[in-house]
Order: sequence, then structure tokens, then C-alpha cells
Amino acid sequence: MLTDLLEAAGYTVIPASSAAAAFAALRSKTHAIDIFICDRKLPDGDGLELAGLAQHLHPGSQVILMSGAGLPELAGDGFSLLIKPFSGRALLERLQSP
Repeated sequence: MLTDLLEAAGYTVIPASSAAAAFAALRSKTHAIDIFICDRKLPDGDGLELAGLAQHLHPGSQVILMSGAGLPELAGDGFSLLIKPFSGRALLERLQSP
């Protein structure tokens, strides 16, 4: 669903169905990652750890963590937090903000 929304808005999406796949995509040298969107809790990993890796390997990338629980302390770590549930419009607006 997010992939369709982002592609319709003109973004190129590299979907990852697991933390391992996201880790591999972040480490890949075949593409730059300008925006990284990840759920805070993943069945096979930690979204916060992946977000930190995204910032380390792709400096200047915008990192958005999605969470069903308010975790305002994460915003201070350079991450943007998007509380679920959220609308597609809210996500697209967040992507447009600096």
C-alpha cells in the first residue's frame, strides 16, 4: 500500500519485506537512498537500528519511523516519527517537510 502511494507520487521505491532485506538494500552501493521509511517494530529486527544505519550509510537522508505508540524521544535522534494510523496525505506532507 505504501509502495503504491509513493510510486504514484513519483518516488522510486525499493521495498523490503524484512529487516534483512532492508539491511541489504541499505548496504547496497547500486542506489542512493534519499528517504528511508521503516516501522519501529519489525518481526525480525529493530526499525530503530535500521534507521540509524540508514543515517550512517546515507548521510543527509530523511528518516521516518512509523509507530503505533508515541515515542517523542526518537524525534531528537534525527528521526521523524509518524504515528499510526496515518493517512497517505500525512505521509506525503511529511516527505515534503525539511
